[in-house]
Amino acid sequence: MEEKNEKLRRSANHVQVFARDINFFYLDKGVRGRIEKTDEGFTVVDTNIKFSQKEIEGLIESNPEKFSPNVILRPVYQEIILPNLAYVGGPAEMIYWLQLKGIFDHFKLPFPVLLPRCLLVCRETTTRKVE
Repeated sequence: MEEKNEKLRRSANHVQVFARDINFFYLDKGVRGRIEKTDEGFTVVDTNIKFSQKEIEGLIESNPEKFSPNVILRPVYQEIILPNLAYVGGPAEMIYWLQLKGIFDHFKLPFPVLLPRCLLVCRETTTRKVE
């Protein structure tokens, strides 16, 4: 993803999202926290929740509903669960989806056709052309 972000920067586009080492949230008992790798294993940011490698692997296997994708992996989940032929979005959304193309390629998932949404400018009748 960093390679794609660098290409976007060079082409004067704004990078929309940034990947983390772990792109999941932990969900349990009202907690929705980002998971980070630590020297001891894993921690849920801003909580006292900690897991060893073995514990988190067991929890992923036994309770996958306790893990939610962040902005990087949400479209991948979305397309696995409910595949789309096409995605219609605005300019920033197009850049966002293009950033994710490599992730779809890595997992050998079909990437939807990206279609730009119609953009309109509404103006009042009192607005006149300045010559």
